[in-house]
Amino acid sequence: MTGKIEKRLKEIFSKSSQSALEFLTTYGWAFIVILIMIATLSYFGILQPSKLLPNRCNLGSEFGCVDYLIAENGLQLKLKNNVGSPIIIDSFTVSHQNINLDCSSSTIGASWNSGHLRDVPIICNFSNTRIISGNKEKINLMISYYGVDSGSNYISSVQGEILAPVINATITVSDNNICQNAEDNGLCDGLDIVFGLGYKTACCSEYNLCCS
Repeated sequence: MTGKIEKRLKEIFSKSSQSALEFLTTYGWAFIVILIMIATLSYFGILQPSKLLPNRCNLGSEFGCVDYLIAENGLQLKLKNNVGSPIIIDSFTVSHQNINLDCSSSTIGASWNSGHLRDVPIICNFSNTRIISGNKEKINLMISYYGVDSGSNYISSVQGEILAPVINATITVSDNNICQNAEDNGLCDGLDIVFGLGYKTACCSEYNLCCS
């Protein structure tokens, strides 16, 4: 009797093992193909959630984002001053994936009337980031400003973000002739005073002038 039971159990386990092997043989290759497809889609960025989201530029109610783009060397924005009074930009803080970037802008220190549109170029060093042409990236931007009538002791800040594809282009802020004249006449230190903070840096990075 015991022998019959053992024989029966062996038959059951044998059939179970055979069924499991047939299942793996039948569906195993399909599973491998699916994994390969997922890996391929991920490699080409098709599965990146950010690529499925619409482009956006949100800088709060204080600044209307009329137009925007992310280039290989920074941001180009067209913003409207909705603060309700003339302001002066104190600083821009740009970050990507929680890492602050080294950026400059000729808009810093310039007066900006209420309701007026302004082109805002922000030149950044993206060399140590994964921000490359063709990728869709989210850039965090904090704008610090103060009212012309209030003074720099009363700085306000607004936090926003830009989500857009990185285009294959660079932003040019400075003018070659102005930079060259300043270099030739020893006036480089006055560039930021006349044209806004960051202009001298732009001359250096764009034309290799006024770098000292």
